[in-house]
Amino acid sequence: MVMSFRKCTLEDANLLQEFSHQTFTDTFGADTRPEDMEIFLRERLSLERLQEQLANPDSDFYMLWDNDKPAGFVKLNRGPAQSEMQDPKSLEIERIYLSTDYQGQGIGQRLMDFALDKARDQGMDYVWLGVWEDNVKVLKFYERNGFLRIGEHIFTVGEDEQTDYLLRRNLRDDPLRQKHKHRLAEPGI
Repeated sequence: MVMSFRKCTLEDANLLQEFSHQTFTDTFGADTRPEDMEIFLRERLSLERLQEQLANPDSDFYMLWDNDKPAGFVKLNRGPAQSEMQDPKSLEIERIYLSTDYQGQGIGQRLMDFALDKARDQGMDYVWLGVWEDNVKVLKFYERNGFLRIGEHIFTVGEDEQTDYLLRRNLRDDPLRQKHKHRLAEPGI
């Protein structure tokens, strides 16, 4: 399996929308009313909204490719593009989306390591993210990656108001840095 990261551009908007719709539905479809899912996909993951985000200089999407097949992507936000905090010394990991075809193969960890390396390369003090309180598997993944709960907020899927935990990982004097040092960012990114 030969995998590589590539930064997404406006030309990737359709692919990004298709991939986002599929992975969000695969991940949360069983726990979400169909009408709420339809609203979320139409409003939050619309082509126009993704194009706006791709054009924002404070947001970056990186797709992980398995040869010519997308395996997953990560969306990173700085400063004013962040959904909250907007601290210039932090990087928000807004999305880590992974195709079900690649789950259980360490690809989620590869996406996380890539995001952490990007934050370090940009001189950030910490990274943060929000995750649904009922997503136990992913909460454990973030805990293994050194994230600590710092609060919560409401995340709306359609008309369903859900509680997301806000998690943070400090990057200064990071004890997990050495553990993952062998998996630093891909060349050419």
